[in-house]
Amino acid sequence: MNKSNKLYKRALALLENGKIDKAIEVCDKSIAEDIRNKGALDLKGLIFYLKGDLNEARKVWQLNCKVNKDKAAEKYLQGVDSDERLFQYFLRALKYIEKLRINEAMELLEKCERSDYNSINVNNNIAICAVKQGDYNKANIHLEKVLKLDRSNEMALETKKKLQDIGIIKSKFKIKSLLKLAAAVTLVVLIGFGGLYIYNENFKNISKVSVKKAKKIAVKKQTKAKAKKEVKATNKFDAAELQNAINNKDYEKIFYYEDNFKNADIRINDKVLMNKALEILQNDGVVYFYGVANDYAKKSDYANAEKYFLKAYTYGSSNYLYKDTIYFLATSYKNSGDIENAIKYYTMYDSNYKAGSYEETVLYELAVIYKDLDKAKAKNYASNLINNYPRSVYINSIIKNIISN
Repeated sequence: MNKSNKLYKRALALLENGKIDKAIEVCDKSIAEDIRNKGALDLKGLIFYLKGDLNEARKVWQLNCKVNKDKAAEKYLQGVDSDERLFQYFLRALKYIEKLRINEAMELLEKCERSDYNSINVNNNIAICAVKQGDYNKANIHLEKVLKLDRSNEMALETKKKLQDIGIIKSKFKIKSLLKLAAAVTLVVLIGFGGLYIYNENFKNISKVSVKKAKKIAVKKQTKAKAKKEVKATNKFDAAELQNAINNKDYEKIFYYEDNFKNADIRINDKVLMNKALEILQNDGVVYFYGVANDYAKKSDYANAEKYFLKAYTYGSSNYLYKDTIYFLATSYKNSGDIENAIKYYTMYDSNYKAGSYEETVLYELAVIYKDLDKAKAKNYASNLINNYPRSVYINSIIKNIISN
């Protein structure tokens, strides 16, 4: 076997091991040894093809046709025109993803998937869309397709790390607890389906009856708060019980202690234990409460959803879930008819996360809520929606009427 063929075989092995960039380098060395090595030329063209560089792939295959009259290269070139059309689909899909129109993006990406052209970029973006839709199995399958070709691919590794960090897939270096895994799965499911769910709900008008209902809810909460204070007075701090809760990751019990004894006059050792409990709540506890809240929200049990989103909110200011918690807390309040609190948290999101994933929806919700309460504010939010998201699906007859009146 001559040197060129040895290098070609090595390039094939590198590609099979996911070292795609190194494979190109070795292909170049093989071709430099012998420009008539059809296999090396075809392989180099194919690698560019998989990476989405159609111009480079075309040049290599044209060279193979010219120098070697290679039939495989001719066949590759015959499909280039259709691949160029697929690239236009891909570009449109990227724009849809940017605008959070995930279902439309997925449809286009699945069309692109029918060809191996641009496979790495297509599979990366399918994985991202699948995560947003809550289909983690599909996301992982497409990430593996990318990493099989390019095990150092930054985009795929970043997406996979995010899934590992929240427990969707197991890390090679750290096995998440089953409890955290369950909570994390729940959280991404709701994030994935949240867009669809919110889309269906947010076209309902907010009636004035809802405001009356909100007053009843406020009275009920005040009564509960008073009863809670009375219960606190009879509570006793049990260090052994709290330590056991910490050991067993009993977030409900840990929350109970933090909620009841954070300002209590207790011993130094107990305060140290409380600090440890607080740290747990701010990290794993927030993920757990967020996940439980999403479970309730999916069942339309908004009273319990609010309860657990509030727990996640209370201890989540430094957690990566904080802004999503604010959004879903507002949405739960809106769906339960507590308009005052819905406004509070939607406004909080709009003030602090104007570049957030849910800002477009928040502007719509605030415009619709204020439609019957404060026309000037409604018009302001509607104008911001139109100016910042001119192609938004939320620019409907309701928004247009708000602007025109």
